[in-house]
Amino acid sequence: MDFPALIAHRGLHNDAFPENSMSAFKNAVFHGLAIELDIHLTKDCKLVVFHDNSLKRMTGVEAEIEDFTYEQLTAFNLKDSEDKIPLLSDVLKEVAGKVPLVIELKEGLPVGVLEKRLYSLMKNYKGEWCVMSFNPLRMGWFKKNAPEITRGMLLSRHKKKFNLKYVKKYITSFGIVHNTIAQPDFIAYDLRSITMEAMMDAFSNGCPLLGWTAKNEETLTEALKFCKSVIFENIPPEKAIEISEIEYSEE
Repeated sequence: MDFPALIAHRGLHNDAFPENSMSAFKNAVFHGLAIELDIHLTKDCKLVVFHDNSLKRMTGVEAEIEDFTYEQLTAFNLKDSEDKIPLLSDVLKEVAGKVPLVIELKEGLPVGVLEKRLYSLMKNYKGEWCVMSFNPLRMGWFKKNAPEITRGMLLSRHKKKFNLKYVKKYITSFGIVHNTIAQPDFIAYDLRSITMEAMMDAFSNGCPLLGWTAKNEETLTEALKFCKSVIFENIPPEKAIEISEIEYSEE
């Protein structure tokens, strides 16, 4: 996959268009921007686009997304909008290959379940797409079962809390771990904790380096100096495109 300079985080969302909504995806397509999105599997095995395991932040419902069927989920609105949690199949129809898709596989199911469903759905999709995950075993599934699909590792050493989740991410961030298990085609690194070691690991393996998530113009400007692509949000698309077209000298 040929990565563009800019990738809209969870679609091109703003106060009017919630993250991971059809409105946000239409907005990204309108501006010609690649889309990063997240997928979960519902109780009735439908692939939906949603970031959190919990519905609380985006719908106000105190429950886990995988405890509901898709029909049940249609009762909930995203934030204060008319948007619903979309099916991935509906997003594919809307995007229709107009811009690339970067699909993050979320945790919660045994390795192989989500991957098989996604691969089956995407087989006939006419457009550029790739997969990524924090879990090297998920990308290892694609390495073994669908090696033709571009796969990437999400890496971070940013610490909110010293807990098991952080320890797993820290261990996975070492090249000897993710290169052995996943053999990724690209690396997507947390801009809050990216290091020269991380950059050299990606470059030495011939992997494009993506950065996430640039949330202001200054961070985007700096990240584009060393990243092939930058996943961004909260920046007006016209300004983000302007920044991405700056040519940096090596002086």
